[in-house]
Amino acid sequence: MEGVYEGDQVKGIREGKGKLKWPNGDIYEGDFHAGLRHGHGVFIFGRKRPNGQHRYEGQWHRSMRQGQGKEEWPNGDRYEGEYKEDLFDGKGILVSRKTRYEGEFVAGSKEGWGSMRYASGAQYQGEFKANRLHGYGEYTWPDGRRYAGEWEDGIRQGKGVFTTAEGEKHDGEWHKGEKHGPGVQRWKNGKARPGEWERG
Repeated sequence: MEGVYEGDQVKGIREGKGKLKWPNGDIYEGDFHAGLRHGHGVFIFGRKRPNGQHRYEGQWHRSMRQGQGKEEWPNGDRYEGEYKEDLFDGKGILVSRKTRYEGEFVAGSKEGWGSMRYASGAQYQGEFKANRLHGYGEYTWPDGRRYAGEWEDGIRQGKGVFTTAEGEKHDGEWHKGEKHGPGVQRWKNGKARPGEWERG
């Protein structure tokens, strides 16, 4: 889909600063090289909606978002950080109405080390894989409960320590989010009881 271009050209090819408008309402204004979006520029996706616009401002490489950039959506979500081949990739901050994530991305997904804050007041800091809590991480509930240990696919799985709001602890194995296997229950008075748990 070809648009209407206004700006610098060299031998009929877009080169330098310019503005390109498409019939569907998309607009790009910024740097061009060899006819492609390349350098720094602003892209508006489609016509303006009542609640705002989908907008990107940042670096481009061969018409793809690449390098540092900022993106905003009509629903209020926003991202600021690194891109590679049009996807979040590297370090960035992604904010929505329900969560705020700051950390690493790979090919558009939360992957690697990061921290997540939830609208409920809960917080997580640790490893992610394919947008899920996965690997080692520490999760704190709004009421003060805390789990520090291993996660798999967003669920407590493996070794971990759960601490109640009152300070009592369970240190042991977890399976599908529940205490399962060998562990030690520790009370605030210093007493401890080792044992074997089955599904909580």
